[in-house]
Amino acid sequence: MPCRKENAQSERAIKTVASIFCLLLLCINTARAKIGATLEECFRLYGYPVQRPDPGGPVIFQKYGLFIIIEFFDRAACTMMVSKGAITGQPGAEPLSDREVAAVMNANAFGRKWELVSKTSDGWLWATKDGAIIAFRKKDEGSLIIWTREALARNKAETPAAASASAP
Repeated sequence: MPCRKENAQSERAIKTVASIFCLLLLCINTARAKIGATLEECFRLYGYPVQRPDPGGPVIFQKYGLFIIIEFFDRAACTMMVSKGAITGQPGAEPLSDREVAAVMNANAFGRKWELVSKTSDGWLWATKDGAIIAFRKKDEGSLIIWTREALARNKAETPAAASASAP
């Protein structure tokens, strides 16, 4: 009997170590997704995109069960959305863990500190202290979106409400 108990404990320990290793691998590779990366750098990180609908449109990568949707401006990643299991809003999408969110945010802070700007019923909004990078974690979907300040300003300027508000 002692052998069976020791074998079961050994199997559990091996499974635990393997699970921790997989989680660390996932967090490390997720953290490599960076604002400012070129499309070529993204190809090296994630391989060929699973979807690129329009020239100049968002590029969708999939790696380790994560979907990384990246928009580029002047050849640099300016907006990134990360979701797990499926593209956000699609069947099979799962919320990112707090650890995954922290890994992606820290990789994209470039040494800056994040500050919680607001917590609403929709989610959590953070910005780096200098306001250069903004992150939003959607509460209901569990996905994470990261923008540069310039990308967010462009997005606001392109919305019809912003355009009509600024019209004379």
